[in-house]
Amino acid sequence: LAELVRRAGERITIIGGAGITPDNVVGLVQKTGLSEVHASCRAPDLSPPLELRRFGFAGSDAGCKTDEQIIGAMIEGLENIAQPPL
Repeated sequence: LAELVRRAGERITIIGGAGITPDNVVGLVQKTGLSEVHASCRAPDLSPPLELRRFGFAGSDAGCKTDEQIIGAMIEGLENIAQPPL
């Protein structure tokens, strides 16, 4: 990724994605020079809608949802390394 970012320069933006978590986002950005990342910030959805439960589609693996705490942790980590605007 660092090589792609270097080669792309200002022509295109390389976005890091897949497996991005609050635990690894800061190191990834610092080591690669990425200016943007994509992350689902998801956690298991332990409260599926009533409709899903009623029709039997909501088992123990009913799905995931975007988690505000994960988003907050990711933002906090990135804010700690953010550079002031030029």
